[in-house]
Amino acid sequence: MRSEPERDKAGQAPGPIRLMLVRHRPALIATFVYILLCVFKTGLVRLITGDDWHGAWDQGQYLRSTLAFAHADFAAASHWYPLLYPLAAAPFAWLMPGNPYLLLDILCVFFLIGSILRVAAHLGIERRAAMIVLLLTLLWPPQLWGAWVRPWTTTLSATLIWWLLARAGDILVARQDMRVRDMAWLGFVAALVPLVRPADAVIVAMLGGWLAIAMLRRGALGWHRLGGAIGGAMAPLAAYGALHLLIYGPRPTDYMLLSAEIGTCFSDLGWKMSILFVDPRPWYPQIAGLLARMPWVALGLAGVLFALVRKDDAGRRGYAACLLLAATAYVVVLTAYADFLPTGLWKNGNIHYLKWVLPLLGMMAWLLVHDGRRAPLRAAAAMAAIFLLTGLRLVAVPAQPAEEAWRLDVPAPRDVAAPHLYAARSSIVDPRGTYRNIFEFRQIMDGPVVHLISIKRPFAPGALWVPQGVAGQYWPANSSDPVRLPGQPPVAPVSRWKTHLTWGLPCWLGACPTAP
Repeated sequence: MRSEPERDKAGQAPGPIRLMLVRHRPALIATFVYILLCVFKTGLVRLITGDDWHGAWDQGQYLRSTLAFAHADFAAASHWYPLLYPLAAAPFAWLMPGNPYLLLDILCVFFLIGSILRVAAHLGIERRAAMIVLLLTLLWPPQLWGAWVRPWTTTLSATLIWWLLARAGDILVARQDMRVRDMAWLGFVAALVPLVRPADAVIVAMLGGWLAIAMLRRGALGWHRLGGAIGGAMAPLAAYGALHLLIYGPRPTDYMLLSAEIGTCFSDLGWKMSILFVDPRPWYPQIAGLLARMPWVALGLAGVLFALVRKDDAGRRGYAACLLLAATAYVVVLTAYADFLPTGLWKNGNIHYLKWVLPLLGMMAWLLVHDGRRAPLRAAAAMAAIFLLTGLRLVAVPAQPAEEAWRLDVPAPRDVAAPHLYAARSSIVDPRGTYRNIFEFRQIMDGPVVHLISIKRPFAPGALWVPQGVAGQYWPANSSDPVRLPGQPPVAPVSRWKTHLTWGLPCWLGACPTAP
């Protein structure tokens, strides 16, 4: 006997369209509300045509690749970023050549919301509360409004990630029996994630490892299910490999070479977290950190701690730990990425890197507020821990002549605009070697001085700025502005700065300015 809502009023099975509308009504409603808000903010014409992003370099590369796929152009010069997102938009290129991503992104938002609501149900969050949390985390602050309908690979990646998170809940909380076909689909989607964004492989690794251990403990994995997952993963990997060979041949792409050259740096992860999430102003003037713009994130972080210690079903508590492990691993890797800096967080919209994590933090905040009433001491301890932790910051203090420094200040060159200087090819030399702008340090104009800020290792005493760069240095394609600064001798810094750990009122309490 069919259960509601699988039967219509006449007692007959509804058609597939009506069944979809009934089953996915909350996701449809939330998607519709989000689209209306985007139209209100951006304007319907600009949203359809994509005029608000046509001048951006990243989106221009996506569009060029998508149009190339639509016209069966497989020349390497027509493609820059990983291929899956531009390829997925190619079917829409004939319908909306100016913005073939709009319909794809709306579909992604719809399926994303559906998966988020499933995750919320697995965490014990009522659907209405989940809808409210979801919309707030999609829209606060305003910089996020367009993050899901402006072309970014993170939109497709986030949709796939949340589908995996929802399936993890089916296994860990609902304890569904996974057939070979289910495992094949799980492997298929898991393999798609790093093909959209290679850095997101860490999420797949954390989820896959956790699920494999959980299923092994229950005796529910088996070689046939494992084989199904591996077989499902091999299909997209093989197809993507064939497409790569068709376009680039057996060699890495220029994008891969550039990303490898930028690289990650885990040695000073605390400093990166301080300048990104707490307060970047001692190093990057007039830029707000994440907690100053999004104070509700502090509540979500406290909710993370609370979710790990609250009294709950063991399966649900383990599921929460699995979600948080995947999110934490991703945030650590992303923070260590040398090109993820306060200068791009708001101005260039790089907050989109974190957009899949924000709904999860919103859910954690809700659990803290809703369930904290039954465990007030645990909730208070979680808030106190976040209050103390987010008050820590690494500020800039003068370095002694014999000490290493993380920032050098030099006189600003004449007749050079700040945007041009930011990406110009210049170098720093010290007794240990050379540094390149973009790859090992960044240069920020601040009135009459230029801040030279290291992003990988501190400058040794005796470091000098070479505005035109050192001859013979390697600069990958599209890595910087090829026009160099006016020639002048190596410049000695007028001041040198090192890091100093201190504590102050957290920025999410309004203690830090939020002006861009």
